[in-house]
Order: sequence, then C-alpha cells, then structure tokens
Amino acid sequence: MNSAIFYLLFSLVLSSLSNSPTKKERRRDRNMNPSLLLTTNQPSVNPTTTTFLSPFLNPTPLRFTRKISQKRRHYRYNYGLSTVRSSASSVPDKPPSSSISVKPDVFGGKKELSTIQSLVDAMSPPIRIASSALVFAGAVAAGYGLGVRFGGSRNAGVGGAIALGAAGAGAAYALNSCVPEVAAINLHNYVADFEDPAALNKEDIDAIANKYGVSKQNEAFNAELRDIYCRYVSAVFPTGTEELRGDEVDTIIKFKNALGIDDPDAADMHMEIGRRIFRQRLETGDRDGDIEQRRAFQKLIYVSTLVFGEASAFLLPWKRVFKVTDSQVEVAVRDNAQRLYASKLKSVGRDELLHEAPCAAWVWWVPLVHREEILFSGSLSLISNFSMSSDISYWFMGFEGVLAIALESGYIDVNQLVSLREAQLAYRLSDELAEEMFKEHARKLVEECISLALGSLKSRTRATGATRVIEELDKILSFNNLLISLKNHRDASRFAPGIGPVSLVGGEYDGDRKMDDLKLLYRAYITDSLSSGRMEEDKLAALNQLRNIFGLGRREAETITLDVTSKVYRKRLAQAVTSGDLEAAESKAAYLQMLCEELSFDPQKALQIHEEIYRQKLQQLVADGELSDEDMKALERLQVMLCVPKQTVEAAHADICGSLFEKVVKEAIAAGVDGYDAEIKKSVRKAAYGLRLTREVAMSIASKAVRKIFISYIQKARGSGSRTEQAKELKKMIAFNSLVVTQLVADIKGESSDTPPEEPQKEQVQQTDEEDGEWESLQSLRK
Repeated sequence: MNSAIFYLLFSLVLSSLSNSPTKKERRRDRNMNPSLLLTTNQPSVNPTTTTFLSPFLNPTPLRFTRKISQKRRHYRYNYGLSTVRSSASSVPDKPPSSSISVKPDVFGGKKELSTIQSLVDAMSPPIRIASSALVFAGAVAAGYGLGVRFGGSRNAGVGGAIALGAAGAGAAYALNSCVPEVAAINLHNYVADFEDPAALNKEDIDAIANKYGVSKQNEAFNAELRDIYCRYVSAVFPTGTEELRGDEVDTIIKFKNALGIDDPDAADMHMEIGRRIFRQRLETGDRDGDIEQRRAFQKLIYVSTLVFGEASAFLLPWKRVFKVTDSQVEVAVRDNAQRLYASKLKSVGRDELLHEAPCAAWVWWVPLVHREEILFSGSLSLISNFSMSSDISYWFMGFEGVLAIALESGYIDVNQLVSLREAQLAYRLSDELAEEMFKEHARKLVEECISLALGSLKSRTRATGATRVIEELDKILSFNNLLISLKNHRDASRFAPGIGPVSLVGGEYDGDRKMDDLKLLYRAYITDSLSSGRMEEDKLAALNQLRNIFGLGRREAETITLDVTSKVYRKRLAQAVTSGDLEAAESKAAYLQMLCEELSFDPQKALQIHEEIYRQKLQQLVADGELSDEDMKALERLQVMLCVPKQTVEAAHADICGSLFEKVVKEAIAAGVDGYDAEIKKSVRKAAYGLRLTREVAMSIASKAVRKIFISYIQKARGSGSRTEQAKELKKMIAFNSLVVTQLVADIKGESSDTPPEEPQKEQVQQTDEEDGEWESLQSLRK
C-alpha cells in the first residue's frame, strides 16, 4: 500500500516538473515581441487578411501542447480570417446577431489539454480540494511509514513524513496551480467554438470562471480574456481603405460586456492595437501605405473614443503614448463621424424624399362627402366615383393641405429623419456639422434635378424635353415644400438638423456662369405656368420658391416674368380683339382688368402695351403720309377698346405725325427763297391737314424749325468783321422771313395765295407774331 502511494506521488511530481517551463524558456517568452500583424496557418477565404495578436499572454506555470484538433481543423476549412460583412456565408439556422460577423478562426485553433490538465478539468473544485488534501495526507502517512520501516525509529519516520509531505504538497500545489490555465483553455475553446462570437453572453463566461473557482482577475484567465478581446476588435475593424460601417462601436461594446472584461484591460488592448498600427506606419516605406495606416489609426481613435465614452479621456492616453494632441483626436473623431453620417445620408435619397410626397403645385378639388376616403399613393385619388352635381360642396386643398394630411396620417414616414438624428448623436457629430451636411445633401439632390432639367431643356426633342423639365422642377418644389413642412412639424426637434428650405449657395450652380442656365429654367417654368392662359395662385407661390432656391434677384425674376407674361397678355388680347369679346364687353376697362388679374399682370404694364399697340397701328396707317377718315375711325375704335387715355393719344400723334410734318417743314425751309414753289406749298398744306395735326402743334413744330434758321443768321452776323457784312446777313434773314416763313405760316393756316401784296404780307407776319407769340424778335430784326 505504501509503495503504491509512493509511486503515485513520484509520478505526479515528475509530471509537474516535466511540464514546468525552464527559466530560460520563461525569459524567452517574456522578451518575445510578436509581429505587428500575425497570420495564422488556418485556411482562409482571403489569405491577405490579417489579425492582431495580443502580447499580454504571460508565461504560464504549466506548459501544455497546442495541437489543433484535426476534426475542428477540417470543420473550419471554409472559414477565413477576414471580417465577414455579408450574411451569405453564415450558418442558415443561426442568423447573426450583429451586422458585423467575425469568423471564429480569428481566435486560433482549439487548444488541447495535457494529461494533468485533463485530470484537473475532470475534477470539480470540492473534489480537487479533497484530492489535494488526500494526496498530502497520504504522502505524510507514506513518508512516516517508509521512514519507520527503513530507518527503524520514530525520528526516521518523522523525517520521511516531512520529505514525502513536502513532495505531496508540491504535487497538490502543481495540481491547483494549473487550474487557471485549464479555465483559460476552456474559455478559449468555448469562444473559438462559436460560429458567431458576437452571440456570446456574459453568463456563460462567468460559468466557466465559477466552474474552476478562478477570478477573472487571475493572471492566466485575464490574459486569455485580453487576447480574445484584442483579436475580436482587430477583426471588427475594416481592413485597408474600407470605411467604417457605423455598427463597429455597438458590436465591440456588446462583445466587451459579454466577455466581462474590465474597461482598463480593454483600453490596454486598444492601445496595443494602436502601437502596432503606429509601428507599422513607421516601417512603411511608400506614401500610400503611410496614408492607409494613418487612416486606420484615426479609425481606431474614433471607435475607441466611442466605446469608452467619457472615460476615454483617462483610459486612452493617446497624447502620452503616441504624442497625439487633443486637437488631432478631435479631428479624427470629427472626420470619421462625418464619413459615417455621410454614408447614413445616402439612404435618404431623391426617391425616398421626392417621390414620397405628393406632387407640388397640384390643386385638388375633393368632395366633402369623400374627404375621409383619400388614398395616399403618390398622389391623391378617390376610391369611389362621384357625380359632379351642383348641390355638392367641394373642398379646396393645395399642396400644403395635402402635405399636412400626409404627415398626420403617417403617409410620409419620418422615421428616417429620426434615425438620422439618433445616428448623429451616436456618431458624436456636432449639430453644426450635421446641419451643414444635411443642407449639402439636400442641395446635391436638387442639383441632380437641375442637371436633368437642363439636359432635357437643351435637348433636340423639344416636346418631350419641355415636359421632363417641368417634372424635374416640380420635384424640386415638392422637395422644398416637404422640408419646409417638416421643419414646422411638431416633432421637428427629433429630426436631423438642417431640415429647411433648399439653397444652391456654395454648390455647383452658385456662380454667375451658371446663373444663365437657372434663368432659362425659371423662364421655362413661367411659360408652362401660363400655358393655360392664366396664372394660378399656387403657381405664383411655386415661382417665388423657385426664385429663392435659384438665388435670383427680385429685379432679375421680375424682368423674366414681365417678358413672358407680356407675350401671353398680347396673345390673349389679340384673341379677345379677333373674337370680338373685347368689343362686345359692356365695360372694356373691366374686361382688361379681369385679363390682368388672370395673368397676375401689372395694369400699368398693360397700359404701356396698349400705348405701344396704338402707336404701332398709327405708324402703320400714317405710312403713306396722311390719315383718312377711315383711319381715324379705326384709331378711335382701338383707343376705346384699349382704354388709351386722350393725353397718350395726343402725345402719340404729336410724336409720330409731328416727326413726319417736321420733315416736310425742314424740306420747305431748305428749299430757300428761290425754291419755295407751288409743289412745296402743296406738300406743306397736305402734311398740315393730312396728318390731322392741330394748328397749335403744327405751328409749334414750324416755329422750332424757323427759329433755328434765324439763330444761324444772327450768329453769322455777329461773327462778321464789319458792319457791312452784318447788314448783308440781316438783309438775307429779312428776305428769308418775307419770302419763306410768311408763306410757310400761311400754308399751315391755309391762307396762302400765289401773288400776295408786299404790305399785306408784312401785316400778316405781324398778326402771326401776335397770335402765336413766336416771332417777337422778328419785328426788331426787320426794323
């Protein structure tokens, strides 16, 4: 019996001694610096993918073999080390619990236990303690028995008991000291056996620690926790130039909580990953690799900051370890948050926002009896048919009403805007940057519509292109109206910042070079709005919004609107005159006022058009040099229909007919004393009476022409050097007055004769001077 106990104790001691690492091996393991990126020998779908390995696996008191189970190796043949971002390769009957799926091979192969570790693994803590006590007691008893037997005295027995008791105690210590290693190996195998490590739960990890009676703070067990966490975090991070997906933080936090690893230990792993990235960046020779590692380091800073929250300020000493300033950390957080938010904004596309809302500027007349039967399906329609009888009252509803009902009924889903706000807060993006990014995103959506509209406007297929232009502009207005309504929503505080009217400032179409294209689109929309011959109220509001979106000045927009509306007004006016509606109207002014109101046209601008039309008609009729009675009746009829004021008519006649009469007068004066013959007299008389000028207007025109001639004579006389020359010039002027001016005035008045006496002619000139007050200086000159 004693021999058997002695043999058992001896084998245990030898086993523990054989499995204990030597001092040289411990030193080698402690000083070994693993490479930055460690590639395991497991088969991988993507052989270029690498994973980080933690350097914090301290030397263990007992060595064990790390043979990988061939069965498990064969089972994992189809798994790679890269991060799986598609659910195509996941197990069908176990859907992943996270959008990021990490393959189990990232934790390495399954570890096997040594003989003594297998023995410890099979024992529960009470049995292990009892066995240790039994081994120690048996060793003491066996030593005492052997000492008494071979020594022949009690002192020899006590010495043998002490010797074998010490050996038994060493064996019991060796048996219990490998418990943390056994727990760590079982933890590793448990995690590696999961096809989706994200599905771990904290209870299972605690159960492993409780099974072996070890604390999570135990060196070996904690080292395994740190290694598992480090490998998992390394696998979660996107490789190469891939961008963050946005769920890395939640995935890491969930896995960290499932492992039960403390924040300081987890933070150490983040810092270790940073050391390796930083070291690889220093070792990188090319510029592209340096940029890639810098981006990876920024992503690590960002994710780590979000994982630990406010505690990251003292858990992650970036400044002390990597000489990274606080501003650089803020830049890394800001840039990555902007990238993530930008990717989130892409889900809010033109189809989601523009097509969900009812079309802008549509006017709906819905019977009150069917008001509750409105079906929102991209536009408004009635489920049941109804007859348009006169006893049914109708409910007018514009775009604002449609949108309000759509929001209240839940037709327009605002969850996207709420999720954007939640994502912004989760990404730690400031409200100012989020607002700017949303406005930029909205501007780009509008710019896409503008580009499509311009392409259609400038295309050769005018008919189809014009329709497409209006469709794209309606989408812009719908989008703008939707954003304005959402800004005024009762839950607007829950929406993403930046919701409001769209502006092109700072975008592709913000500049003088693009302003001409925007004016073309604005003109096209006005033309389409007036295509029916009238301007609706909602179209006016739409044009005002379009002007604000395009950034057109008020004067520029009014110029374009006036140009287009004037053409439409002329067309409507011509139709009214041709059809006889205007002439048949009881009140021409009321009819014209109604026409202006339908087109939202300024009445003063309409009066200017009327004057222009009258002047054109007058020029057309007076082209032959005189106006007949029929011409005067036509002009009078046009004046009455267009409500042209009398002052305007007289001014038009004085301008147009007066210019023709002035031309005749100048020809008569230019003929001189010898050239003023009967033919010229006839032309003067014809012009004076044929152009239907009043005597006052005709005399005023002639007075201006004659006065210029008199002034030229006086200037020549003053410029002469002698009195003789001055007298000659004055005689010429007197002769011109007697022979030309007197005859001209008489012809204008219709009093001229072929052989007038000299003295009556003088009296006639004096009478003319007294009547018109135009020849006061003439008498003094004649004297």
